[in-house]
Amino acid sequence: MSVLLVALTVAYASNSGELVSQVKALKDQCNTLSAQRALDNADRDKELREREMQRDEQAKLVREREAEILQLKTQIADISRSLAMIKLEKEQVDAKLTQLIATSSTQADLLDRLTEEVNRRREEGLALERRNIELQDEINDLNSQLDVAHAHESKLEEQVKSLSDQLAGNVEQTSGENIPPVQVFGRIVSVETTRTGEIYVEVNLGSSDQLRKGHELRIVRGDEYIGTLSLQKVDVNRSVGKVVRLRRGMDVQVNDSVQSPMTQ
Repeated sequence: MSVLLVALTVAYASNSGELVSQVKALKDQCNTLSAQRALDNADRDKELREREMQRDEQAKLVREREAEILQLKTQIADISRSLAMIKLEKEQVDAKLTQLIATSSTQADLLDRLTEEVNRRREEGLALERRNIELQDEINDLNSQLDVAHAHESKLEEQVKSLSDQLAGNVEQTSGENIPPVQVFGRIVSVETTRTGEIYVEVNLGSSDQLRKGHELRIVRGDEYIGTLSLQKVDVNRSVGKVVRLRRGMDVQVNDSVQSPMTQ
């Protein structure tokens, strides 16, 4: 009998040691996962800030390019007006020259001067036309750069929005004291937005569901996370909460679901 008791005692001690080892291993895994999650969130925050900086730089470049294009268009308009005036003067000189040739063939000196003036005006007109072409080429090049910049800016904005949505969609950081003691599920029965932009909602849950002021609930639509509300007033079967976190691009609607936050 004593031998049997000894054997049972040894077996129990061995099993207890294995259980302790397994529990320790599970705790280590949990700590590792928590640390990795914190690192992932930090990396996402850093990448989001970098994307926003790139977007701001790209937007600045776009504004500079647009300003350059506006300046070039102004120069082209000025050159076009000068070119029109030169052409008009040239036509007047040509008409005067034709008249002089028709009325007097003896005014050779005047004819030479008029010819020189016409040639000079013609050269000025050609120079302005060449400059006009150069400016138009510069505008076309800047327009191409602007198109590329706009495309890159749109891509950066999409990436920033995607990262923001990913961060907003993660499990929100909720302290233990703000988590309801039981899992609850309800829906929003009314929504009101104040003049200052704050959003208040009424839900069909209350103190009978073990809720109290300060508890936080997730707002979801289907499987999609919308935001988080903090209860401000709690009655037996009704509560009023303030939306404290709202996912970018989303709005809160009547009949959206509310539920207890997921703990980390």
